Amino acid sequence: MGTNTQEAVLSAYITSVGKRTPREAAQDAAELCRLANSLNRLNEIACNSGLTERQERRKQNLQTRIKAALEGAGLVLNHFNNDPRGYAVYLDLPDGSYKSFGGRECGYGNRFTHYLVSKEGLVIRVTVVGSVVDCSVVAWSA
Repeated sequence: MGTNTQEAVLSAYITSVGKRTPREAAQDAAELCRLANSLNRLNEIACNSGLTERQERRKQNLQTRIKAALEGAGLVLNHFNNDPRGYAVYLDLPDGSYKSFGGRECGYGNRFTHYLVSKEGLVIRVTVVGSVVDCSVVAWSA
């Protein structure tokens, strides 16, 4: 899934928590994706050649900044992943959904189908295949 799609889905989850406006949620999502991508690049370097002391400090700094950004957005960190083949950051989403092979305890990881629930009861399914995004209303409870 492309970065813009990741940001859009994450932004929708942040908005659904109700602590941030849609504009703030979009900014939070962009920042979180940027930080997670930087962390993943360090994971790749660590896997290939190991990290220098400076890179280790940068990694710790990124993790601290991600935790702070998640807290401000109302999301919960499940864990950081050091394996560059997976996601750098796993979340516990407000609706309890998970998409990783490890199950619910491993958090949200798979990027193919997302279900978004608004405070008003609107359920939207977002399916991503390659660069194609399909959004459809699944349920509405007034």
